[in-house]
Amino acid sequence: MESNIKICCITQTDGPRVYDFLKSYFFPDEPLSTCHRPDEKRGFGEEVLSSLIESGLCLKAIVEETQELVGVVLNDAEDPLKEEEEELCNDEVTTHDTTGDKIHKFLTKIQREADLFKRYNIQKLLHLIIVTVKSEWRGRGIASRLSKAVMDLGKEKGFELITAECTSFYTAKMFQHMGWDIVHSVRYKDYLDGNGQPVFQPLAPHDACRVYATRL
Repeated sequence: MESNIKICCITQTDGPRVYDFLKSYFFPDEPLSTCHRPDEKRGFGEEVLSSLIESGLCLKAIVEETQELVGVVLNDAEDPLKEEEEELCNDEVTTHDTTGDKIHKFLTKIQREADLFKRYNIQKLLHLIIVTVKSEWRGRGIASRLSKAVMDLGKEKGFELITAECTSFYTAKMFQHMGWDIVHSVRYKDYLDGNGQPVFQPLAPHDACRVYATRL
């Protein structure tokens, strides 16, 4: 455990720095993002990041002595009404969809099938969207510390549940180790387009998207 790491809230001032961090250490490695065509932009835009930061629910890990940014976790609040709005979106993949469209439709479908509000009989949950660590700092427990800090923040803010869709094999293993419940899973080879072909074919060991959750 790294004792010189401080975890604190991300502010709008941090926005450009965090966005550059995601471009360097999250989007290139995230299994679904690796399925983008060379001519496509990976990930979401800075305006999406800004809206997440605005919630006050996003955290960063920094080295206290140098202020080096070594990890981030991005989160958002969700309720049944917001989920219903997402359900209005058509999740059928078409030949005109960009990879970003396909990812959004896939994750929306996964969330709907997990049916967390009904499953846990809750009205408010905290959605952990991204947790990532600088490559040279991985394997030191920073992602786990960020996730646990989010759980503490969620309890403080009155959330009943925290959830995450794990597109990565390694992230899923982390939440499993932390004792979260696995509530839904879809193998990438089973998510097919209109021609019966897998929409996503990330490299091994990334074989499925797994939804984890735990009560707060």
